[in-house]
Amino acid sequence: MTVPHPQPTDFEIRRIPYLLTYPLRTAILWPNHPSEVPLAADPTGLHYGLFLASDSSTPVSVISLFIESPPASDFTPQQQSKGKIARFRKFATAAEIQGKGYGGALLSHVFEDAKRNERITGVWCTARVNQVGFYEKRGMSVVEGSESDQKGVKHVRMVMEL
Repeated sequence: MTVPHPQPTDFEIRRIPYLLTYPLRTAILWPNHPSEVPLAADPTGLHYGLFLASDSSTPVSVISLFIESPPASDFTPQQQSKGKIARFRKFATAAEIQGKGYGGALLSHVFEDAKRNERITGVWCTARVNQVGFYEKRGMSVVEGSESDQKGVKHVRMVMEL
C-alpha cells in the first residue's frame, strides 16, 4: 500500500527555539536516556519544527542543524573547499505520523533552506543503522568504516553534497 505524501496545506515548517525540540527528542530518540537530549551546541544551532495545520503550537517533527565539519575523510578537500559543511542532529518525528512523508518533507526543507540561506554545500549526520534506507532515498551515502555504538544503538555516518 502506498502512503500518500502530505500536502503543503497540511503542515507548516519553521525555525523554532531549541528548547521546543526537547520533548520529541526525548520521547522518540532517547526515552530511557534523557541526558542524551540536550546538546552543548544547541544555543548556536538552527532548529526546525514541522507543525500540523490542526496544531500550530506543538511540533510533530524536529531537527537541528549545526555548522560542523565532519571527520576529514568524509568529504574530499575539494568538496570541503566549495563552502560550509553542516551536521544535522536529533531528527525526531512523532510515532503516530512516521512513515507518512512528514519527516521527509522536513528534511528536504532543511536541506533547501541550508543551501539557499546559509550557503551550506554539504551535510552529514550520524544515523541510526535502522534509518539508513530513509536517508539513502534522499541522496545520502554511508561513509565506509564509520560504524559506532551509542548507548547500545548502532550508528553510521552519512554524507551528501547539496
